[in-house]
Amino acid sequence: MNEIEREPSDLGAHVTTVLTEARSDEQER
Repeated sequence: MNEIEREPSDLGAHVTTVLTEARSDEQER
C-alpha cells in the first residue's frame, strides 16, 4: 500500500498503459 501512496503518478501511468493495451487487443479481435 505504501508504494501507491509514494508514487501515484507511476501507478496512474501503469494503469493507463494497461488499459490502452487491453483496448488495442480487443480491437484486433
